[in-house]
Amino acid sequence: MGTPAWLAFIERIAPTIASAVGTPVAGMAVSAIESALGITGGDGSTDKIEQAIVNGQLTGEQIASLKKADQDFQAKMKALDVDLERMQLQDVEGARQMQVAKPSPVPAVLSIIITLGFLGILSAMLAGVDVTENQAFLILIGSLGAGYTQVLNFWLGSTRHSQSTASINAETVAAVARK
Repeated sequence: MGTPAWLAFIERIAPTIASAVGTPVAGMAVSAIESALGITGGDGSTDKIEQAIVNGQLTGEQIASLKKADQDFQAKMKALDVDLERMQLQDVEGARQMQVAKPSPVPAVLSIIITLGFLGILSAMLAGVDVTENQAFLILIGSLGAGYTQVLNFWLGSTRHSQSTASINAETVAAVARK
């Protein structure tokens, strides 16, 4: 499943808070968003946040408040010695390790379905299918696009992970060369 529209919006405005959604500190992230948007009586779910963002009724003041909340959240995570990038990397590595320990055809099958769906819809669009008036089609292409990105990250690694892997490999080669 792709990134929900409300979370994609938050990623652009408050990337640190958005990166915490889906981690053990998600509750803190949701509270920070609710507070920045002036949402009271939040129940810990993202329903009210989604409603506020999807309805497109955010003010400039609320957006500025989200940016400030992101800075505050980043400082709080640093003070608590929480490494959000490491949490996300551990999640991906856990999925890969599971696949090594107990091989399953499910990730490959899902990857193929998502890839074929994404490329099929892109092909239809290139062939002239007008999607501008079809809300379901737009949601589908957005979800499949996000899913396709996750498929590539699962099988090939993310840029950030690839860069760290490349530096580790370079250090290993250098160490072997010194021997």
